[in-house]
Amino acid sequence: MAQNQTFNNVTYSIPVQGDLKWGPPLTRYLTALGTYAISPAGGTYTLTADLNLGASFGLLTAYYKSASSNIASTGLLRLAQTDTVSWRNVANNADLALAVNGSNQLTFNGTVINTLSVPITVPNGGTGLTSTTVNGVLIGGTTTTGAFQNVGTGSINQVLTSAGAGLAPVWSAIGTGTVNTGTQYQLAYYAASSNIVSGLTLLTASSALASDTNGLPVASSTTATELGFVHGVTSAIQTQINSVVTTANGALQTTGGTMSGAIAMGSHKVTGLTNGSTSGDALAWGQAFTSGNHTFSPTTAGIVGTTTNDAATAGNVGEYVESVISTNTNVPTSTQYGDLTHIILSAGDWEVSVSGILNANGATISGFGSMGMSTTTGNSSAGLVFGDTAAVAFLTTTVTQISMALPGKRFSLSGSTTIYLKYQQTYSAGTPVAVGRISAWRRR
Repeated sequence: MAQNQTFNNVTYSIPVQGDLKWGPPLTRYLTALGTYAISPAGGTYTLTADLNLGASFGLLTAYYKSASSNIASTGLLRLAQTDTVSWRNVANNADLALAVNGSNQLTFNGTVINTLSVPITVPNGGTGLTSTTVNGVLIGGTTTTGAFQNVGTGSINQVLTSAGAGLAPVWSAIGTGTVNTGTQYQLAYYAASSNIVSGLTLLTASSALASDTNGLPVASSTTATELGFVHGVTSAIQTQINSVVTTANGALQTTGGTMSGAIAMGSHKVTGLTNGSTSGDALAWGQAFTSGNHTFSPTTAGIVGTTTNDAATAGNVGEYVESVISTNTNVPTSTQYGDLTHIILSAGDWEVSVSGILNANGATISGFGSMGMSTTTGNSSAGLVFGDTAAVAFLTTTVTQISMALPGKRFSLSGSTTIYLKYQQTYSAGTPVAVGRISAWRRR
């Protein structure tokens, strides 16, 4: 029975011994082999799909040629000038091509790949040299981009020393001599004109330096603390003392004492005065008077007020704080209290006042409205007392807007406190609005 054999995606019937009419099928199979099978003699074989050789083996060949015109005549991969070798980028959204541009330069992804010649110059990260001296020292070139210079290795006991600005350093012999054994922190000096260095007598700690008959530094009897007493002196000390202590003009005693007469300062002033603390002490500038009562004489006198339109400093008597809402603001849900605005007061005695206007704004009024001052926020009437910290008003169909004001109310505070301008209105339709102000004066 004939056997089927697939070749070039076509199935052929291959006869076996005893088959009849086997000539035509075998002829077609042999014809296909001669047409499509690759021959050692070469030829043109047009593929109709990619040729997959599997994952285990590949092709062994002398070279690969591109199908383009004017391809290279040598090399393993022979391409035309317009051909490229491409890789997929990491993001898998573009190809990265290795190509040759119109100037015969190798490019990668459109950018020319620099080719460096030997020696590699300094601008390209090299030294500009093709060779150096074994164990030699390299220094910079004569220009910022010039080739490095080789100054050699020098000789034994030589050091590299500067020859001056703009010149290459040179190898020079180091000095020689003897250094005698010394003590930690001991100064060294030449006891004679020679190459021998000796140790100076160890100096006493925290003492001022002086020079002996040989000009060598020695410790004096003056301590560093005593020396610090003359720090900042700008002229001769004795001259300054003489100008203060004279027969006609005695100096004030720095240790204190009792004056036997008045001190006339003229146009001058006493500075650096410490705050007074007991009866009879002078007040320093800016010191607060915090003890006892202050009596004015005559009684028509008093604390002088400001003579301009300034404001008292925070913390001082007369400090003023306010918050004003001048734009119509919706009243909260009927019968509920809200915070129209607020002020924050520091510790002290304050006089707080409130004024405001309730406006029906087309709403159906079904009860009273009120405004007041309280330290409680939100929908709460805590602290609101009609006639004291709250005022009440009734809007009608004819009286659609009404003003309310509360005069000064004392708030004695031990710490920072928020005072709220509270407002409320009873209504059944629409939304009333309000404006208002809450302010406070520091009384003490």
